[in-house]
Parts: sequence; structure tokens; C-alpha cells
Amino acid sequence: MNSGKPKTKAPPAGILLSERDQKLLAHVGKFGISTFEVIHYRFFKGQKRDAVKSTLRRLCGKGPTYRYLRPVPLYGSRVVYQLTWRGANTVGASPSLARPLGIQSRVERLAVLNFIHDLKCEHKRRIVTNARLREYFPLHGHRLPRQRFYLEERAEGDYLGFIVVDHGGHERRIVRKAVSFLQRFVTREWFDDFLRSGRFILTILTLNEFKGRAIAYGLKKLLKQVLGKPLANLHKPFPGGWPLPVEIVVVPGVINVLPGKSSSKKARRK
Repeated sequence: MNSGKPKTKAPPAGILLSERDQKLLAHVGKFGISTFEVIHYRFFKGQKRDAVKSTLRRLCGKGPTYRYLRPVPLYGSRVVYQLTWRGANTVGASPSLARPLGIQSRVERLAVLNFIHDLKCEHKRRIVTNARLREYFPLHGHRLPRQRFYLEERAEGDYLGFIVVDHGGHERRIVRKAVSFLQRFVTREWFDDFLRSGRFILTILTLNEFKGRAIAYGLKKLLKQVLGKPLANLHKPFPGGWPLPVEIVVVPGVINVLPGKSSSKKARRK
């Protein structure tokens, strides 16, 4: 029955998204977050910062009801950008990516994002999803770890990397975690072709150089103890006596995300 009251129009579902907007949102979905600097590098090469600011304002809209992206405080005046529920739905990403970020999630996602988009690295890196790995390796029926795999393009071919992130815990815990994952890979022979060719890299992303040295010492010792013989059957030792290629990378800025940590502390401990 018509009450005679004028009908109110529903608010618009959103804004018209360009192809670049869609790719930008998909990028944020892949990494869980992104930063102004990475977005500028990936999608606005050769353009001024104002172009990035304009796009982010349009995709975010005004709080508290954001459109496709929301700014999330990181530390100091720095923010990262995260998908909203609408943003995740738009690019077919998991709705869980729109949930509030805890400290551990911020550390994990920022470390991986900055490592993959390290402008100082001469090799191109890209994240490889578990679904894509299942297309090329005998992984069907097996549960893969949530940690990130990546490909690094080099002149001699692609390297497959596996990332373990230091969330600020004791180095012994990080070492045991990394060796446990590798033991699983070696036992199940998932990546033997890459291990035989020396193109499987274990990558530890850590907070500072002091921590990196402690991790390296414990990691080499435990790797030789637990996996020395199995890995020696696949490949001869690498420079420095490592049984496989290992990279321990300090990711700038991540230490500042942790409560009670700071770059000044990092400098004093060197």
C-alpha cells in the first residue's frame, strides 16, 4: 500500500573504478596492506605524488565509513592502506582481509610488502600463491604453511623463496620455526628440483642487524644438525658452509611497529 511518502534514493554503491583502480585494490588484497610509497612505485611511475594522493582520497572517501580502502595508523604519522569489506568484495578477495589488524599482522604484512618491493634489489620478485604452487608441484592433498612463497627472477633462472618473518620473538624460536618448515619440505620432497639446482632460498625477514647475526649463527648450527645429511644428498654445501641458500634480510621500518621498539634502540645495539 502506498503511504504517499516520497521514496528516498539508496546511497550509491560506490564510484566508477578504472582498470588501474582495480589493479591497485587487487595488489592491496595480495599483500594485505600497502603503503603510499609502494603504490606510487607500482602504479604511478613518472607521476607526481599528488596523483597518488588524489586516487587514494577517492578510493578511501571519508571515514568512518570508508569506500574501498581505509588508512590504518602504523607508527608515528605513517599509515598503511587496507581493503574495506567492499574493497575485498570488489576484487574477489577474502573478507578476512578487511578485519582490524593486530601488531603481528602489521609486522608480517609490512615486512613481506617491503621485501618484495625492495627498490635496491636488482632482481624482480613476486609472491606465489599456494594455489599457483599446486599447479607446478606435487602438493595435492597436502596442507601448505601460511607463510609466503615467492619467485625471484635471475639470469640463471627463477629462484623459489620461502619467507619466515621475525615478529620480535627470541631468535631461537625463529630458527626452530624455519628449520621445522624446511624439514617438512625435504621429507616430503616437494621442492627437490629447486633444492638440487641450488635455486631454493630460505629468507628470514628480521628487525635489525644484531638480531640477524644471532639468527644466522643459530640457524646454520641447527640446519646442519637436523638437515645436513638430507640436504647434502641433494646439493654440495654453499659458500659459508650453508647447506642451502639462506638470506637474512633487515627490513627497514618494521621494528617501529612493535611496542617498545625503535630505530634508536637498533642503533645502540650495533
